[in-house]
Order: sequence, then C-alpha cells, then structure tokens
Amino acid sequence: MSVMDLRVLAERIPLVADRALVEIVNSTETAGHLADHRAGEGFFRRLWSKGTGADRKREVQGTQALARAQRLTVDLVRDLGEHLSFTSLNVALVSTRLDELARETEDSGRLARQSLGEVSELASVVASFMDITTRRLDAVEQRLDTHAALLDVHAAALLELERRQVHSELWQNSRDTVDALMRKWRTYGAYRSLPWPVQALLLARQLAAGKPGEHEAATGDREWRERLTGELLADPGYTDLREALEWRERLPLAALLSHVLSGLPGADERLMVAELLGAGLPPGLRPPHGPLALVTARTLELAVLRPQEQQKHLIHQARQDTFAECLTRPGPMTAQEFVRWAVEEQADAARAARGRAGRGLAPGGRGALPDGDAGPARVPDPVGEGSA
Repeated sequence: MSVMDLRVLAERIPLVADRALVEIVNSTETAGHLADHRAGEGFFRRLWSKGTGADRKREVQGTQALARAQRLTVDLVRDLGEHLSFTSLNVALVSTRLDELARETEDSGRLARQSLGEVSELASVVASFMDITTRRLDAVEQRLDTHAALLDVHAAALLELERRQVHSELWQNSRDTVDALMRKWRTYGAYRSLPWPVQALLLARQLAAGKPGEHEAATGDREWRERLTGELLADPGYTDLREALEWRERLPLAALLSHVLSGLPGADERLMVAELLGAGLPPGLRPPHGPLALVTARTLELAVLRPQEQQKHLIHQARQDTFAECLTRPGPMTAQEFVRWAVEEQADAARAARGRAGRGLAPGGRGALPDGDAGPARVPDPVGEGSA
C-alpha cells in the first residue's frame, strides 16, 4: 500500500494512521538491529563468513538503504499525522524512539564504513598475494614445460639409440650367421652331399629363415642376398655344374630337374629334400611356396610316389602342380639366373611369412607373395617345354 492510499484510508478511518505508524516504527527498529548486527561483526568473523568484501559491502548498504527508506516513510507518516488526530502519548513515544533509531543508525553506518575499509584493505593484500602467486605458478609451469620438452627429446634420443643398437645387433648377428654357414659349407662340407642346385636352394632357405632374414625384415637391408649370391657364383661346384650340364646359355628346366633326380637316387633322400623345401606342410607352418623350390620338391615327391613312371612325365606333372599353386612356373634360364632366382625366391617367401606373423594374420592365398614384395624377374615358360 502506498502513502497516498494510506492517507485516503486514514481520512476514512483515523486509527489506521496510528496502527501504521506503530508498524513502521517496529519494522524500522528491526532493520536497524539487523544493520547493527552485521556492522558489528569482528574482522575475521566477517572475513570467514563471506570471504570477499564486495558481498559484505552490498549487504550493509542494502540494509542501510532499507532503514533510510523506512525513515522517509516515517517522516511522511509524521507529516500525515499532523493532519490527523493522535494522542500526545503516542506521538511523544514515537518521536523519542525515532530519535534513538536515528542515532543508532548513524553509529551502525560508521561501523559499516570502518568495516568496509578494512575489507577493502584486506582485498588489496589478497589481490597482491594472488598476483605474486600467479606469477610464481606461471614461472613453475614454464619450467615444467621446458623439462617436459627436454624429457621428450631425451626419450626420442633414447628410442633412436635403442633402435640403432637393435639394428646393429641384428646386423652383426646376420653377418655372423652368414660367415658361420659359409664356413660350414665351404670347409666342413655342409649340404655338399646333395646336388648343387639343391645346395643353393637350401642355403638360401636357411639364411632367409635365420638372422639375415630377420635383419632384412627389421631394416630392409638386403646385403645378405648379394653376399650369398656372390658366394654361390664363386663356388667351384657352380663351375662343375655348368660343365656337367654344358650350361652355356639358357637350360631347359627338365634337364636341371633330371640332374637333381640323378643326384638323389634313394627314395629317402628324395623325400628328405622335398620336405626340407616345404613339402607336406600346411601354409600356416611354412613360408609361401616359390615356384623354383616347389617344382623341385614336387618332382622329388612324385618320384617317390611313382618310382616306375618316366622322368619326363613326373617333371611335367610337377610343373602343372606348381603352376596351379603359384600361377607361374620356371622355364629355361641361365646358370646365373638360376642362382639369383633361388636366393630371391627364398628370401621373399621368408619376408612374406614374417610380415604375416607380425600382423597376426593367417597365411594368404596359395603361394602368393604380398603386394610390394616383388620377386626376381620371372623367366617365361615356352609352350611345350618340359611336357610329356
């Protein structure tokens, strides 16, 4: 209800102004007590209860504004009372109490101003402390970032050193393996009891499955292939083979396979060599078949299974089986092409098997090498060569 409404009502009901005056004085006293209570709190009590000076300042100012508004209302009502009939007792009591409230409000205002000053001073100290702390934290974060960057650099350097160490160990192991096998082959006669073409295939298969092949898979270094090829081409047995077969230009594959069969007359020897070349194993337990090794193994197997059949028929069937699995079959080739093909074929097969094992995949198609592992140049098979 506004003051104007109160005046209109008091003109009709005079006691309304009396009651309104008492209620306003009572509410003014209550607001003043509240302001006194808030302004009289101790310094640390005010700091603990609110934590910031801004909220404290707004609360005290709001309460003082309420008291001022109520005092203005009282003034208006007092002005209203001059035009109404009040008892002198009520007027005296109200006037006395209003004077007391005015003094108490002034005291509370001083306390509030003092409190606000203290809070403002504390706020400036806290702000200064926070600024110093923030700068220190920024410096610490910069140092931590610098240390983290250095640690990353050191970690990368350690990883690179570790990688180089592993590659160096693999390289040394690869060279040691090749040296040891070549020494056994040249000096102690390893594989020497077998036909020379079989020696070349088995030497390449052993090195591809051992440390040299492991080093190649890790680093891509194919040095061992060139070294083995050079050792084979420089071996006296290579010269003897060319002389025995009159291998001057390209030699038909049937002649080479016939030489292998004649060098392994016993069934046990034939079956042993065939199995050494991967015959009789599922794809998951061996490297992919290469056509040169497969046609040799298949010829030896068929010779054991069909001892009475003519060699040309066995060789023709072995070539057909090889083509069905590898989609290619060796044709006529020079002696140097045979050596390089034997080494590259076994090396590529072992590398493909390592790649599948590293990816955890099942072996792929029948005899197929993975994309990117290009084998040696294939010699086309002329129509009818080696057929029955």
